[in-house]
Amino acid sequence: MARAFAEVRLPQQRSTGGKGTSVEPGPNTVMKETRCFNRNYKGHWARDCRKPKREK
Repeated sequence: MARAFAEVRLPQQRSTGGKGTSVEPGPNTVMKETRCFNRNYKGHWARDCRKPKREK
């Protein structure tokens, strides 16, 4: 069994070697898609919401 795990290799991540475009979304993109579960607004999390907490 240990021999089977020794042969498993995970794919290596390649570096672009400089300033290239990233495949992953940046922090601004993530915040635009983030939705507050307190008031259901986009752009922030419920912990950062300025509105009063709603009753559950």
